[in-house]
Amino acid sequence: MASLLSALAFLFLPMLACWFCTSSTPLVLALVAGLFEIVPYIGPFLSAIPAMFIGFIQAPSLAIWVAVLYLFVHEFEGYVLVPKIMEKTVGQSPLLTLLALLIGYQLAGIVGLIISVPLATALTVIV
Repeated sequence: MASLLSALAFLFLPMLACWFCTSSTPLVLALVAGLFEIVPYIGPFLSAIPAMFIGFIQAPSLAIWVAVLYLFVHEFEGYVLVPKIMEKTVGQSPLLTLLALLIGYQLAGIVGLIISVPLATALTVIV
């Protein structure tokens, strides 16, 4: 449920970003972004590639603006939306989610990043 809400948010926010940058295809790029959001951690970066390419075709400076806006959307989603979604759907504190991600990455790198939130959720339910 949380992944679906996150994907929907990442579908809507890039559409606004592309519309703001006067991109010619904001809806198509938003659908691509929403689909790639399902792929954890690298999906948002992969979804920025077609948007930057289309922006570069329209104007090279537009590609830079698209990259900045996608980065902003990704950071906003990662640090604000996902912790709040986890809080509402799982009942897990946003601070615990962020701490679990930081500790998981420090201990085991990418693998720790992937398993940290489910592990923290399981520990919260057990305790």
